[in-house]
Amino acid sequence: MKHKQLSWKKGAFSCVYQISNLRKTIGSLKVSSYSSGALGQINGGRYAFKKQGLLSRTIHVIQKESQSLVASIKVNIWGNKVSVQTKEKNYIWRFRNVWQTKWTLADEKQVLVSGTRNGLNMKGNIAHKEIDEVLILISLYVKNYMIRMNSGY
Repeated sequence: MKHKQLSWKKGAFSCVYQISNLRKTIGSLKVSSYSSGALGQINGGRYAFKKQGLLSRTIHVIQKESQSLVASIKVNIWGNKVSVQTKEKNYIWRFRNVWQTKWTLADEKQVLVSGTRNGLNMKGNIAHKEIDEVLILISLYVKNYMIRMNSGY
């Protein structure tokens, strides 16, 4: 199956990622400057990303309209691998190079989402298979979270 291509960008001092398909905005992710929280939307679906406690390494993804839990994101203690659990499946998110410019989200069989970023972290691409679109937001959120965590803020 062929991957579909998306692009993302954010301004130099912005906290908002814009996700586009052929130059048409289909979603956004607004990350908090002061916490691990975020608000995202993609093709009409709206989601909140909420860390579960000050020292917790677990983030819940909540569907805004129904207030239902969509996924749990768990960062391992070493910060090099992230597990994502939905009601249906488990996924692993990880960086694919030491410069943290490439990442993937995979299930036990295959890579479902792969992403890239430029060195300044202001734009990049996302390739994905036919999946629940919230996984695209999750992969971009985790990329941002991990870069922030690895840089110490």
